[in-house]
Amino acid sequence: MGDAHSGPGDSTIDVLVVKPSSLGDIIHAAGAVAGLAQACPSCRIAWVVNEGYASFVREFPGVDRVVAFPRERFRMHRLPRAVSDAVAWCRGLEPTFDVAIDLQGLQRSGLITRCSKAPERFGPRTARELGWLHYNRRIDLAPAGPHVVDQHFHMVEQVLARSRHFESSGPLARSEKALVVPEANRQAFKARYPDFDCDVALFPGTRWESKLWTETGWSGLADELAGDGTLRVAFLGAPFEQNLIERIVANVRTTRGVTSLVGELDLWDTAMALSRVRCAVTMDSAPLHLAAALGTPTVSLFGPSRPERVAPRGAQHRVLTHDSLDCLGCNKKRCPLPERRCLPEMEVARVALAVRELLG
Repeated sequence: MGDAHSGPGDSTIDVLVVKPSSLGDIIHAAGAVAGLAQACPSCRIAWVVNEGYASFVREFPGVDRVVAFPRERFRMHRLPRAVSDAVAWCRGLEPTFDVAIDLQGLQRSGLITRCSKAPERFGPRTARELGWLHYNRRIDLAPAGPHVVDQHFHMVEQVLARSRHFESSGPLARSEKALVVPEANRQAFKARYPDFDCDVALFPGTRWESKLWTETGWSGLADELAGDGTLRVAFLGAPFEQNLIERIVANVRTTRGVTSLVGELDLWDTAMALSRVRCAVTMDSAPLHLAAALGTPTVSLFGPSRPERVAPRGAQHRVLTHDSLDCLGCNKKRCPLPERRCLPEMEVARVALAVRELLG
C-alpha cells in the first residue's frame, strides 16, 4: 500500500465523492474509495449517490456519510419546477469540502462537483457533455480506457499525488473483497431466511433488452443444474423483474432444489444471499458486480458490453461470449439487427458446464 497522509497539522480532510449511478458503476468504485479511506485515515468521505441507493452506499467501507441525490425531481418533465429544485439542492451542499472527486464524468456530476465549492475539484479530462469544464484539476485517462475498476483507482491515486492536502508514495491497497455485508444485515437476513441453503444463484433480469438471455435458457439451466439433485439453485432479482422470473420458474421441470426469492430482497439482503452461495450466474448487470465485490465466483453472459472493461477478473470467474460474432461490444440497449443473436444463441449446456467446472 502506498503511504498517504494529510498535510500540515494532520487536520481532517473533507472529501466529496460524486458517483450517483448506476448501481453496477457504484459498486465498481467502492474499492477505490475504500482504498482512499485506508490510505488517509484523517479523511471524512461523503458520497453523492442517487437517493434510491443511499442506504446501501452508507454501509460501504470508508464512507462516513452519503448525500442523497434526488434525480427524479430533476427530470425534464418536471420543468420548470425541476430547475428550482436543482438549484435549491445544490445550494444545500455544505461548503466545507476540501476536495471533490467526480468518478462519473458527466455534465450533471461535474456540476455537482462545482456546486460543492471544494477548492480542489478533480475529474477526468475526457468527461462527456463538457463535464470537464467544472474541474480545476483534470486527470488524464487512457484513450481506450482500462478496466473501470483500474480507472477509478487511477483517479484516486492521482488525487492523492496532486492534491496539496495529501502526500502519496505509491498505489492504493486493493482487497479481494471490495464490500463486506454489515453484521446487522447479516443477522437480519438469517432471521428472515433461516433455511436459505443454495449452491447457485440465478439472476435472469437486466434493464437492457440487449443483455437478456432467453427464458427457456434460464429454465433449462435450472433443470440442468438441479435435475440430478446435486445442486440447489435460487432465482433472485428486483421487483421489476418479477413477471419475467415467475414465467421462467413456471417452466422449470425440476420440482426439488429450485427456489425463488425474486422481489423479496433489498440490496444488502441480496449481498448476504450472494455471500452464502458458491456461484452466481448473471449477465453484465449489478448482481454480477455485487457478487464479484463480495468475492463470490461468477459465470457471466456477455453480449453488447465489453468484458475487458467491466467483467470480473480472476480464476474464480468465467465470462461467456458468442465469439463468432463481430458485433459484440456494441454497447446498445436494443439490438439494431433484425434478429438478436449474441445471447439468444448461448447454449444451456455451455453455461451449465462453466458452472460445474467452476464448482469443481
